[in-house]
Amino acid sequence: MRLAVLALVAVRAAAFSLRVLHVNDHHSHIEASAYSFLTTIEEDIAYGGWALMVSAFAALAGDGENVLKVHAGDAITGTSYYSLFDGAPDAAVMNQVCFDAFAVGNHEFDDGDAALADFLDLLAGDGACGTAVLGANVAPGPDSPLEGRLASYVVKAYGDDAVGVIGVDVAGKTMASSNPDAGTTLTDEVAAVEAAVAELEAQGVDKIVVVSHVGYDFDVEHLATLRGVDVVVGGDSHSLLMPGAFDATWTLGTAGEYPTVVENGDGDPACVVQAWQYAGVVGDLRVDFDAGGVVAACEGGPVFPVDEATDDAVLAALDAAYPSGFLRVAADAATAAAVGEYEAQIAASYGAVVATFDDAVCLDRFPGEGRSATCDLAATWTRGGGVCNLVATSFLALAREADVAVQNGGGCRVDIAAGDFTIEDGYEVLPFSNTIVTLDLTGAQLVDVLEEALAQPLDDGGSTGSYPYAAGLRFAVDASRPRGSRVSGVEVNARLAGAWAPVDAAAVYAVATNDYIGGGKDGYHTFGALESADTFLLYTQSFLDYLEDIDGPVPAPDEADFSTTSFTDAAGCLHTSANVGACAPAEDEPPAAEEADDGAGACFSAPGEALREACACDATCATCGYDATASDSVTGPDDCITCLAVGDCVTAIYDDGTGSCAPCESDGAAARGAAAAVAAVAAAVALL
Repeated sequence: MRLAVLALVAVRAAAFSLRVLHVNDHHSHIEASAYSFLTTIEEDIAYGGWALMVSAFAALAGDGENVLKVHAGDAITGTSYYSLFDGAPDAAVMNQVCFDAFAVGNHEFDDGDAALADFLDLLAGDGACGTAVLGANVAPGPDSPLEGRLASYVVKAYGDDAVGVIGVDVAGKTMASSNPDAGTTLTDEVAAVEAAVAELEAQGVDKIVVVSHVGYDFDVEHLATLRGVDVVVGGDSHSLLMPGAFDATWTLGTAGEYPTVVENGDGDPACVVQAWQYAGVVGDLRVDFDAGGVVAACEGGPVFPVDEATDDAVLAALDAAYPSGFLRVAADAATAAAVGEYEAQIAASYGAVVATFDDAVCLDRFPGEGRSATCDLAATWTRGGGVCNLVATSFLALAREADVAVQNGGGCRVDIAAGDFTIEDGYEVLPFSNTIVTLDLTGAQLVDVLEEALAQPLDDGGSTGSYPYAAGLRFAVDASRPRGSRVSGVEVNARLAGAWAPVDAAAVYAVATNDYIGGGKDGYHTFGALESADTFLLYTQSFLDYLEDIDGPVPAPDEADFSTTSFTDAAGCLHTSANVGACAPAEDEPPAAEEADDGAGACFSAPGEALREACACDATCATCGYDATASDSVTGPDDCITCLAVGDCVTAIYDDGTGSCAPCESDGAAARGAAAAVAAVAAAVALL
C-alpha cells in the first residue's frame, strides 16, 4: 500500500517530547451530552459536543509545537446527523479540528465503499486541511472507489524529528458486520502493522504511533507488544481509560489505566490510550522519548470539555474528583454556527411527535450486558432490552406475510425515554439505512439462525450486537453450553395471532428481518445463504409508522412477552431478579441434586433440556407444576427445579404432597448462584 507523506526527513538522535490529542468513535454525535459524573452532583452537566471539542483541541494544542491530532475511527453513522446528511456534519467538524490522521473504522464501511469514498471527498472538500486517511490492512477491490484513497501510514516531521503514524481497522468485524464491497478485504491487523513498522524503520523513523480501530484488549495484548511500536491510540471498544483511582463518588466506569503501559517486542515501554465515545472527551497524552527513540515516560488522561458557563461550585467538585480533567471553554463560534444550521434542518423535518410513551423502554444486547444509558441493570438482567423486542414487533406488523420477525440487538442504538417520541428519536433508535426483507426458513433453519447469532460473539470474536431479538418467536439461551446447543424451548406464535407452540423443524416459516442480517451479516449465515424478498420498507420509517398507528400511549413491552424466556450466561449462571449484578456459578461444585443422599428436597442447579420442557410456571412464578407424565425427565418429584419459562422464577423444590413448589433453602442453588459481579457477563461476551 502506498505511503502518504506529510514530510520525511532524516531523524537525528535527540530527546523529543510529543503531545498526542485524540478522539474515537464519535458516531455522528455532534451535539453536547449531559451527565452528573459524581454522586454528590444532582443535576446533569453539559459536556463534549463538537463546538466545545474544537475549542478544547485548540486550547490543549496551544502553539501547536510537537502536537499530533488523530481520530481513531467510526466517525460516521449513529444519529440523524448521518441519516439525513451522509457525513457532511462530521466532515465539517473534523476539519475544524484539522486532524493529522484519521484511521477508518468498521462503521465507515456500513454503507459500502462508495459511501465511504463520498465521506472522504467531504473530508477533503471545503475547509480541508490535509488529513491523512489510514488503513494499513484495508485492501480495496479492483473496482472500488477507495482505490488509492487510504495509506498504510504517514510520517510527520517536527523539526529534525519524525513520527510515523500507522492506521489499522478491525478485520473480522468489518468483514462480517459491515458492508465493504465485494473484492474489498481487510487483512490481519498484526501482520499489517508489522509490515508498516518495518517500512518506517527502514526509513530511519524510530518513533511510531499506531492508530488502531481494533479495541482496547487487542491493542494491549497484540499491537502494543509488537517490536518498534511506541504508542497505540485506540478505538472500537468505546473504552474510557482514566489515570489513577477514584473514590466512590465517581460514577463512570473505567476499562483501564490511562495510559496503559506495556512492554513492546523490544522490551521497551509502549503506551496504550483510548478516548471513550460520542465526542465526549479529548484524549491528552504526553510522551517523552529518549535520544534513541525509546519511550522514557508517558502520562495524561481524558479531558472533558465543559461550557464556560458551568457553575463554579460544580466545576470545583469535578476538579477535586478529577484534577485538570474538566476543561472550561467557550464554544467555537464557527463550529457552533455550522452545527446550528444542521440542527435547524433536523428540527424542521424531525421534530414532529409520532407517539408517546408512558414508560421508558430499555436498551441492551445480551441480557445484563449493561448497554442502557438510562435504565438500571435490573431492567435488562433476566431477558434483555425492550427496544429491540419492540422493533421486531413493528417488523411483524408491517411485513404482513411474515410469521415471525428477527432483529439483531446491535441494530437498536439508544433507549426510548418516557414522553413524546419524535421522528428524530426514531432515527436515533434505528439510524441505519436498512429495509425489511422476508425469507422462508424451516423450523430447523430458524433454530440454526439463533445458534449462529450466539456463536458470533461467543465463539467467533464478533460483536455482541448479533444477539437475537424476535417477535412471534421465543427461546431460552444458555451461553455456557457448546456451540450449536445454546438455544432450547424454541416456540412460535405466528403473527402473534394464536397460541405458542413448539417450533416444527420441518415446517416452513416466513421470517421478516432487516436486510443487513438478512444478507448474512453479524454471523447470520443461514439467512445469507437463502434468497430474500425485499419489501422496500425502510425499517426506521416502518417503526415510526407502527408507533404512530397505536391509539394512545405506546405501552412498554411486557417482559413476559420478550423473545428471550431465560438467560444463562457463559459462566453458567442463570440470570434472575434475585441475583442482579451478582451472578456466578458454583465453583468446582456438582449440582446439588447429585449431592443429595436421598434425593428429597435437593437443589437442582443445572437443569437439562428435558427438565425445561417438563417445568411449567404460572404468570407470577408462584408455583411450578410438576408433569407426572414426564417424571423421567427430572431426578425425582422432590428435586429442586427451576422454572425457566419466566425469567424471575428462582430455583424451587417440588413437593408432591402439596403439589406446589417451595423456595430452596439459603444454602441451595439460588444462593450459590449469587456470588460474583456483573463482570462475569462482560467477560463472557465480546464487546462492541
